[in-house]
Amino acid sequence: MSDAALYNIALMMLEAFLVGTLLVVLFRLRSRFGLSPLYIAIGSFQYLQIVLAISIYVEFAPGILIGPGFVLFMSAPFAILLVYIREDIAETSSLILGLVFANAALGLLSTLFAYHLDGSLARNFLSLPTALFRLNVRVMLAGTGALILDAVLVIIIFETLARVFRRKLLLPAMGSLVAVAGFDSLVFVTGGFLGSPEYLHLLQSNLMGKTGLAAFFSIILVIYLRYFDERTEAGPRRDVFEILSYRQKYEELKGEVIRDPLTGLYNRRFFDEQLPLALAMAQRADHRVTLMIIDLDGLKEINDRYGHPDGDRAIATVGEVVGEIVRTSDIPCRVGGDEFAVILPGTSRDVAGRVHGRVVDRLRERSEELDETPRWWPSVSGGWAAYPAEASSPEELYRLADERMYEGKAQGRARS
Repeated sequence: MSDAALYNIALMMLEAFLVGTLLVVLFRLRSRFGLSPLYIAIGSFQYLQIVLAISIYVEFAPGILIGPGFVLFMSAPFAILLVYIREDIAETSSLILGLVFANAALGLLSTLFAYHLDGSLARNFLSLPTALFRLNVRVMLAGTGALILDAVLVIIIFETLARVFRRKLLLPAMGSLVAVAGFDSLVFVTGGFLGSPEYLHLLQSNLMGKTGLAAFFSIILVIYLRYFDERTEAGPRRDVFEILSYRQKYEELKGEVIRDPLTGLYNRRFFDEQLPLALAMAQRADHRVTLMIIDLDGLKEINDRYGHPDGDRAIATVGEVVGEIVRTSDIPCRVGGDEFAVILPGTSRDVAGRVHGRVVDRLRERSEELDETPRWWPSVSGGWAAYPAEASSPEELYRLADERMYEGKAQGRARS
């Protein structure tokens, strides 16, 4: 292989590294800024990807053309898989729909922009060709269709491989991204260029470039999840489809029957139903469940000194903060007057400790955000236990977490 080819390979690896790093940094900052910056970055890549796909390629071997647009192509399935693994199917669906609409809208707008260049009043200062904007409708439709199929396929393949290679992350991640890269190459090139003399060369080029970059992106994904993501654990990844399937069924029926009217969290009845289900599901899927118990400190003192309305406000404040902190795949409940329980599927005790710490910190931050010092402000103590490492039944898990909560409370407020 020539020095020029090696140079271009190294350049594309650098580009892939920078794109992958940008995406994981934006994802890492989701607790502070939400996922919007990540979604905007992915959406902004779409048009540049199209421009690169029709303009810049490097001939690594006779008839083998690989372009930097392949790097940006891989950013979409990479981000979809990242969001799916660490968030939930609702967030993943939002990202997929956003990408599809962005892809279609950018293609339509680009075509409209091309008409400016056709007018007699146009001044094309950079001498840009009209073909750069007027995209082939067939190619655009093939790309949008492939994007939809890619998004669904990367999740299905990852789930399938994750069940086969339990306690492994690299093989499911790499297998799903490489498979999607190959599938997309076949769909996109066939849909856009079937019948063209260059069809086979384009297909071969897409397969080589995209699958190679898919393997590189999967390594970035695994390194981030293993060593930098705060929810990473050594055990198996949670099965998101299984976790959410029963939750979504209940979400459709949510209302007064399963909701606590004061806090808006799930009530004790719902908790008693869900904890055995969560443990049974964990046993089938071979993943973990952690139960966290949170108790409001000094509620009786607040009630006695300031009255029950202030006590209710203290309970509602804690419930609101708990609801803000937990993931959408978690199940936060009010199980007693001043006691809360959170079912954390797919997590370890260390993760529960960090979640409790964020609840404590957020309560403290909210008190500092008030215009004047409150006459009271709630604090909480917590305890947690993990299934199956520390308990083998719902009753044992609850008892152990509750005991640890009281042990922390005995040491002082806002303890665990």
